[in-house]
Amino acid sequence: MANKDGHRRFGSMRRLPSGRYQVRYPGADGQTHTGPETFERKTDAERALVLIEAQIAAGNWTNPERGKVKLEDYAATWITQRPGLRPRTVELYRWLLKKHIAPYIGSVAVGKMSAALVREWRAKLLAKGVSVSMAAKAYRLLRAIMTTAVDDDGLLSRNPCRIKGASDEHAGGRPGVRPGRAGGHPAGGQHPRHPGRIPATVRPQRGDPARTGTVCHPGRGRAGAVEDGGGGAGRLHPRRPVPDDGAADDLR
Repeated sequence: MANKDGHRRFGSMRRLPSGRYQVRYPGADGQTHTGPETFERKTDAERALVLIEAQIAAGNWTNPERGKVKLEDYAATWITQRPGLRPRTVELYRWLLKKHIAPYIGSVAVGKMSAALVREWRAKLLAKGVSVSMAAKAYRLLRAIMTTAVDDDGLLSRNPCRIKGASDEHAGGRPGVRPGRAGGHPAGGQHPRHPGRIPATVRPQRGDPARTGTVCHPGRGRAGAVEDGGGGAGRLHPRRPVPDDGAADDLR
């Protein structure tokens, strides 16, 4: 917006030799920034400055230079710097990044990530035959990475991972449990051969993005993990407890 004397109160514009307009403005970090794109019309450049000023006033402005880092590079750094991860969890995250994230959106700048782009990425995974369970693991990892980009690094004003139900590994409810049955046993939760015994149950785990469910039995603690073999069906594999850093140890 221009003052009465014709000078702008926020930012400036200049016409490039190409005839397009470029904007410059003081960012919330105190540095002068050049707009990431140019404009064919002066009025469009003026609107861009008005929008940027409003974003800074509302605390939603993000540094366009920092947002230029590629998602694949940012995600790799995120995994390396994530505190408290076990080696097998790191291996899992890197595999998800390499197999299901980087080939599709790894070259996209973090600052350009959008909800539409995330929806398109997930749809492509499912269309190529990736199971709902595996797509959910990749989605939760991406969402956690984007949370850091928004909350800690200020590269985006809002997390683009906002697909309802995309983090659920089993579209039809718990795997292997028929309607009217609890924990794989008849309604009422009783073991068929031992009426007084309460069957094992599957419950979701807390923690980091790619975690699977853990099978628990009263009085026994954690007995194993529900492992996804890529087809969306859960299989029980007794083993050591699932680490609290969040990921299943046995992803195959």
